[in-house]
Amino acid sequence: MLLFVSGCGERGPQRVRVTGLVTFEGQPVPYGNITFEPDTSQGNSGPQGYAKIQDGKYDSDIGGIGPCPGPQTVIVEGYPELGREKPGQGRLVFNHRTTWDLPRTPATKDFDIPASSATRHGAPASNVPPP
Repeated sequence: MLLFVSGCGERGPQRVRVTGLVTFEGQPVPYGNITFEPDTSQGNSGPQGYAKIQDGKYDSDIGGIGPCPGPQTVIVEGYPELGREKPGQGRLVFNHRTTWDLPRTPATKDFDIPASSATRHGAPASNVPPP
């Protein structure tokens, strides 16, 4: 009973809801993932947070889990469309890394991914076929 009582109230680390828009070449990203990793080089620690990107929008409370507040390394991956096997679809279009100091309260952060983050054989993003 003592172990049970001492474990009550443990909620784990604080997590923060994060929402926003993700665009690539000025267009909403059809599908992707966004991962928030605490930046240990800046003294932040804790578990990752993540969210799915769909139609350019993400929300860590819908199909994800909020990150811990503080400095983050943010990894954004974009795909032209989920589950397509046609040439040029279903493959990673970009993989972008950036940083963000996440506040302790729910936050909105938009990400406009630069064309230089395109991953298709090093080709410019304008050569990536549309979905």
